Amino acid sequence: MTLTSFPGAFFLVSAAITVPVLLIFAWFYWQVRKEQSEDLKQSLADEGETGGGGDILNLDDGGDSTDSEASGTATPEHKERY
Repeated sequence: MTLTSFPGAFFLVSAAITVPVLLIFAWFYWQVRKEQSEDLKQSLADEGETGGGGDILNLDDGGDSTDSEASGTATPEHKERY
């Protein structure tokens, strides 16, 4: 009797079941993003307190580099090669 009176009921029921699942998925997604943002802020705050000693993006090596290319003073052999 359902097929003759309302054949689209199957699709409406499947859509109604899908909506709460999508809302739960979106809530989990937002929670993870919020936690990642908080963790990033905390790590940046911790880095600021310690001075960022182990940062690979820190370009200032303090002048104690022994590598001539890293310190910017190339030897004559390097100049000839390039």
